[in-house]
This record gives sequence, structure tokens and C-alpha cells, in this order.
Amino acid sequence: MNGSKTLYEHEGKEAVYTFTILPPWRRTILAYIGYVLFFIGFVYTVVTVYTRGLRAIIRERTAEIREQKDEIEEK
Repeated sequence: MNGSKTLYEHEGKEAVYTFTILPPWRRTILAYIGYVLFFIGFVYTVVTVYTRGLRAIIRERTAEIREQKDEIEEK
């Protein structure tokens, strides 16, 4: 045995420690769930903002077409 010995040639007991190394917080299940939720929220926000812009353009163009229609009907 390769343990330590005292002055009187008595071998000491071997110390054994067990431990677990946990992953960093950014690689845990909760972090991955957060990443997915953030991505979904980001995509939803981008789509919503883009859609609002398109709706504004559609309203503007529709108003122009209605004005042109009214002008043609008056003539």
C-alpha cells in the first residue's frame, strides 16, 4: 500500500473524497429553456413590428386608391 507511515511504521488510512463537477449555469436545462423562450419572444417581436409597418403602408395605399376612385367617379 502507498499510504503514509508514522514514526512507528504504522500506515495511515487513505483519504478519499468524491465530488461532482456541475456544468456552468449557461449550459443547464433552465438556461436552454430561457434561450428558447428568448428566441421565440425575439422572433415574435420582429414579426409584430414588421407587420405593423406593412399595415401602415397598406392603409396609406388604400387611402390613395380610394381618393383616386372618388376623383374618377366625380368626373
